[in-house]
Amino acid sequence: MGLMNRVLEIQSEDSGKEASPYKSAQGFLHHAEFVRRKVNQKQDNTPARDTSSVRGMEARPGLSPHPQGDTISLEGFQTDSEEALVQILQAVHGLPDTFLGLYDFFVLLRDVLSIEKSALLTPSAEDSRIFEPVLFWNLDQTSLHRLSFPREELSGFDRWGVLSAQNVTKLSSRDIAVTESDFICIPFPEKEPVGALLFSSPYGQSSEKANTLLVSALSQILSTNFAGIPAQFSAEYTPIPLDVLLADPQERILHISMLEIHRALREHFPMVSAQRIPEIVYRTLATLTECRIGISPEGFYLHLEAPFARAQDRFYEETVRQLCSWFTLDPDEVTWHIYEGKNVQR
Repeated sequence: MGLMNRVLEIQSEDSGKEASPYKSAQGFLHHAEFVRRKVNQKQDNTPARDTSSVRGMEARPGLSPHPQGDTISLEGFQTDSEEALVQILQAVHGLPDTFLGLYDFFVLLRDVLSIEKSALLTPSAEDSRIFEPVLFWNLDQTSLHRLSFPREELSGFDRWGVLSAQNVTKLSSRDIAVTESDFICIPFPEKEPVGALLFSSPYGQSSEKANTLLVSALSQILSTNFAGIPAQFSAEYTPIPLDVLLADPQERILHISMLEIHRALREHFPMVSAQRIPEIVYRTLATLTECRIGISPEGFYLHLEAPFARAQDRFYEETVRQLCSWFTLDPDEVTWHIYEGKNVQR
C-alpha cells in the first residue's frame, strides 16, 4: 500500500486523538505548541534516541542521487521515523494552499525532525534561473548571502541528494563547524524544480535506511502538496516604474507603507528572508488583485482603473484587508492611504 494511502488509513483509525490545530481558523499560530506537545508525549513514553552515531559532514564529489522507487510504505521505518512521518502527513492535509501553508510546513519540519539548520529556496526576483533562500532557520547572514543554486544544478538528479563538498562551502565556516549532520537537498518537483529544501537533521543521515525512506517521503510530500506555491515565484516579477504609474495626477492611488508591513512580517514570520519581503508582498498583491503595482523603498503603489472614485476606494480597502488576512496581520499594524496621484508621497 502506498505511503499516502497508509497514512490516510492511520488517520481514520486514529480519529479519536487530538485534532491538528491546522483545522482551526487560527492555524499556524498554535501549530508549534501542538507539535511540542506531541513530541513531548512521545519522549515521555520512549527512551531517548542515541545520537552518538551521527556522523559529521563528509566530503562528497557531488550531489549524490538516490533512486526514486515506485512506492514508499511504512515498512522498514524505525519507530521514531515512522512517528515523525505520520505527524507530518497528518498536518499537511490541513495546511492552506498558500504561502502561509508553505511557511507552516517549514516550521513543522523544524520542530518534528529536530532540524539544526535549514533553508527553503525559490527563484530569485532578479533571475528566475537562480534559487535563493526565501525561508531560513538558524543560518547566519553569511550563509544567506552565499546560498544560491542554478536551476540546472537542482534538476540533475532524482528526488534528493547529500550536498556536495563544493556546495557546502556556500555556507559560512561557522554554520559548517557547528552542524553535526549532513546537509540534504530536496528539489521539488523532480524534473523542473520550482523550489528546494535544504536542511541538516539526524533524520537525514543517508547511512540509516529508515531515514533515507523518510527523506524520500518528504520529497514526495513537497512535490505533491507544495509545488504550486513557489511556482508563483517563477512568474514574471515586473513592478511598474512609479513615473509611469503616477503619470496621471488625477488618478487615485493606494499606498501601503513598506516600513510597517516589513516590520509586521518580520515579527510574525521571523524565518522569512528580510531581503525578499518586498518580492513576497508584491507577488501576493498580484495574486489578490489585477491592479497595476509599483514599488519604492517607501512602499507599494496600486492603481485600479475604475469609473468612479468610490468604487476604487472600496476596492483598495478590500485589497488591504485581504493582504492582512493573507498574512494573518492586524490591519492596525499596516499603514496605508489613498491619494490622488499629484499628492502621492514619492
